[in-house]
Amino acid sequence: MLIKFKSIVLLSLCVLSLFVACEEERDELEINDNLSFYDSRVTFSGNKHYVDGSGAAILSTDIIIPDDLIITGYGHCWNFKNRAPLLTDNSTSFGQTSLKRITITSKIPNYYNCDERAYILTSQGIIYDITTYKLK
Repeated sequence: MLIKFKSIVLLSLCVLSLFVACEEERDELEINDNLSFYDSRVTFSGNKHYVDGSGAAILSTDIIIPDDLIITGYGHCWNFKNRAPLLTDNSTSFGQTSLKRITITSKIPNYYNCDERAYILTSQGIIYDITTYKLK
C-alpha cells in the first residue's frame, strides 16, 4: 500500500512539473510575439497596485528608458485569460513622450482576477515588462 501511495505521489509531481514547464514556455511565446522584442536597457520597476474609493484598481509602474529609444506610446495592458497580457487585450495608452524616466498610472474598473503588465511602444516595436502581475 505504501509503495502504491509513493507511486501516485511521484506520478502527480511529474504531471505537475510538466504543467508548470508548459505554462512557463507558453508565457515566453506570448511575450515574444511578432510585434514585441526584449531590450535589457529598459527598466520596469516600482509596480504598485491599490483599490480606490470606487473599487477600481489603480496601477503604477516606473520606467527608465535609454536615450536612443524613441517612445511613441506607453501604458498598461491586462486580460482575464490567465496568461501574459498583450497590447491587443485591454490597455491604456498615453501617447508619445520624450521623457526617459516616466511613471505610468492606469485605472482598471473591473480588475478581479486579471493579469496586467506595463508596456512601451517604440519605432522598433513593443517592449513589455517581463513580469506579469495577478490582481485579485
